[in-house]
Amino acid sequence: MSRATCWRCCVENVYNAEELTNIHPRLQCDKKCSESKGLFFNSMMVVPIKDEILLGVIQVINLRDDAVFTKEDLKHANMVAQSSSLSPVSRLCRVPTSPNAVCRRTASAS
Repeated sequence: MSRATCWRCCVENVYNAEELTNIHPRLQCDKKCSESKGLFFNSMMVVPIKDEILLGVIQVINLRDDAVFTKEDLKHANMVAQSSSLSPVSRLCRVPTSPNAVCRRTASAS
């Protein structure tokens, strides 16, 4: 995955179609999963966990009555993502990018 496709974002209102479209033309909120469990979201932060490759994503959700996430919240989530990408466990979770690639392993994981 290229650097251009690994971005972080903060959505103020996950039910606002225009706000979602401004982030990405195909981005939509799928209410079925959350609302079927009685959860109604307000805002959401999404931050990639990456090193040379995308390792995962941190998704933080506010419920309807909670305050909207701030830029400071997004900055803190980004710091957590950066720390997570440096952990020894993240080094073991890498998936080879080609059939000829060799998985990296640490001496303690052998």
